[in-house]
Amino acid sequence: MEEGFYHENPSIAASKLFPPHWHYKPWDLTKSQSYYAAILEITNSVKFKHFKIHSTHSELAYSTCIINKIIHPSDWGQPLHKPISFPSHLRQNNQNYGTYTYWDYQQAWFNAFFLQNTNHSHSWLFYFHNTMTTTNLPLWFLQWWDFFSCHIDYLKDHTLVENGFLHFKNNFQPTSSERKFSSLLIFCTKFFVP
Repeated sequence: MEEGFYHENPSIAASKLFPPHWHYKPWDLTKSQSYYAAILEITNSVKFKHFKIHSTHSELAYSTCIINKIIHPSDWGQPLHKPISFPSHLRQNNQNYGTYTYWDYQQAWFNAFFLQNTNHSHSWLFYFHNTMTTTNLPLWFLQWWDFFSCHIDYLKDHTLVENGFLHFKNNFQPTSSERKFSSLLIFCTKFFVP
């Protein structure tokens, strides 16, 4: 952390670095966490579901994210820098939801999940939809996977899953595009392991 910004309390350190309710670098203050989450939902890339501990609570306790697809640049269908308009119902409710590009879509995979409550105890459960394919994942998704993914050590508490992964790793014949990605990523997408 840069000199002058450190504090033993992470909440105080974060308050020196980020605007209120932001948990990532604010490159563009008009593009909030909800802006990025909306991009992932309108492209049908994910389905979010948010939960509170009790219906009377105002803050989220945890969220789930079903990953339906990750759009490769070659599947975007237009120049990557060309703006796409948000659906009118979203533009009417938020003036900052004007347009987005593929580059916003890519950034959405990183910024949409920086959602937090005041106790800093919000958590995510990610899993892949059974229609998810791994034949054309973009290379930038490796960075996302390294940051947000399941870790091999998590499987050790679940012998059946760990043995299934080891069998998969030793026997699966990946396509040429799948060889770029870890066997754990491919395993999680094919067997819906969170």
